[in-house]
Amino acid sequence: MNILGNYFERKTEYESALKSYNETLDIVKANQSTKGFAVVLNNIATIHIKKGEYDEALIFMFDALKAEEELENQNGIAQAYNNIGVAYYYLQNFDKTTLYLTKALEI
Repeated sequence: MNILGNYFERKTEYESALKSYNETLDIVKANQSTKGFAVVLNNIATIHIKKGEYDEALIFMFDALKAEEELENQNGIAQAYNNIGVAYYYLQNFDKTTLYLTKALEI
């Protein structure tokens, strides 16, 4: 389902991508897969960014960050910080942009 979401995302069929990603989210929750949870949350956040829904994207990005922190996955944490910084950039909140991009660079 996640790969299908990737396919729809590449075709810019964002609603279909979100549907696939949400089905993936149900699967990873049922299997208690924290790693899968982090991946799909980032994918959902990316769709919201592409749709210009930055506040909505941030909700998923912070949830993904929390999952990466639970896994102690430094690469994933850095990626989450980077994604959060990008969302704040689009929101023109440059103080938070700098904060999160700096955190990503420190890792």
